[in-house]
Amino acid sequence: FSLGKMSGFVSSAPGKVILFGEHSVVYAKTAIAMSLPLRTYVSVTPSEEEILWTAESKLFGYNEVKWSLDILDYKGALPPLDEPEATPEIQEYLTQKLADVSGPTLLSLKSLLSLYILIGRGSKKGAHFKVRSQLPLSAGLGSSAAYNSSLTLAILKLFSVEGVFSGEEVTPYGLELTQKYSYLCEKFMHGNPSGIDNSVATYGGVISFKAGQITNIREFMPLNLLIVSTNVSRNTQLLTGHIKGLNAIYPQIVSPLFDSIDAISVKALEILQSNAGVEDAEKRLEAESQIETFITLNQNLLNTLGVGHPSLTKICDISKKYNLHSKLTGAGGGGCAYTLLKSDCPAENVKSLIQDLTNEGFSPFHLEIDTNGVRLSTQESFDAVKNFV
Repeated sequence: FSLGKMSGFVSSAPGKVILFGEHSVVYAKTAIAMSLPLRTYVSVTPSEEEILWTAESKLFGYNEVKWSLDILDYKGALPPLDEPEATPEIQEYLTQKLADVSGPTLLSLKSLLSLYILIGRGSKKGAHFKVRSQLPLSAGLGSSAAYNSSLTLAILKLFSVEGVFSGEEVTPYGLELTQKYSYLCEKFMHGNPSGIDNSVATYGGVISFKAGQITNIREFMPLNLLIVSTNVSRNTQLLTGHIKGLNAIYPQIVSPLFDSIDAISVKALEILQSNAGVEDAEKRLEAESQIETFITLNQNLLNTLGVGHPSLTKICDISKKYNLHSKLTGAGGGGCAYTLLKSDCPAENVKSLIQDLTNEGFSPFHLEIDTNGVRLSTQESFDAVKNFV
């Protein structure tokens, strides 16, 4: 693609729900996550004059920022394209250029400018970026990773990086680069993220994640979930910091809890894989019942670690009225929970559950898995996006 001929395009990436293993995943334990059909979209129109970034979601600060191409005058050393790193020199450059920006806009623009420097490698190509998101903010559904993954793919396409696309499809090499760069951007936002959010946003479907190793689960039993936002925002770094402190003081107590969560994740994954494609209704229900047991065990262990919240307990209690099981997803302390809707759950029960949750001030939405990861999307899909906020 040459800039002169390149027309506008849209990239998008999905949010995620961690099924099992949050927090313990930071300590090299297994986590299982799956992508959701809620996506963040980045629309790009190449420009020869400027960089214009427009956020149409609270997620990014409802802001518009315009730069001349002079902002791309970084003259320092660059790491190899395949090994992205925000060197101290690059970090200093970002701090200097973004000194007048704050809040969510600062973090979003740090991602944009670092990708321009590391991928553009001195080439000055302007563009107008518009961002829209269906994902709620600070809810544990991977909103920042969906943004960073879709933005990375957009920059890779803008600079026509060789080997990233085969036609309109993202190649395995393109996915690998997207995963690496989006993780770098996630570090700007979260300090020391596990890497699971941007891995799901990049690859889609179900993944298991342990000590930085990603496994794409090709065959699995699909789950029917109700995602419930508590509408209570929380700070991921504070919650992970709490557990880090607890583990430092009482490792003999906390480490076995991590081991138990790891065992739950491993066993749940085994059940999801061994029941892929199962058609027998009784066998499916039996598998779902085992998953429910793990949901409750994992939730109780997370409560023991101190990352629960009264709103999450309330969601669990309401779902119990309908013989359904729920747990938090993500960092906890508010954010979101999910409820497994078993295949024998009557539709009227789901409707009543949703009404009960709504009456308590929660925001439930019924979702199934989205197997698509980061990809190019259509302008029509971008135009149709309704921002979560």
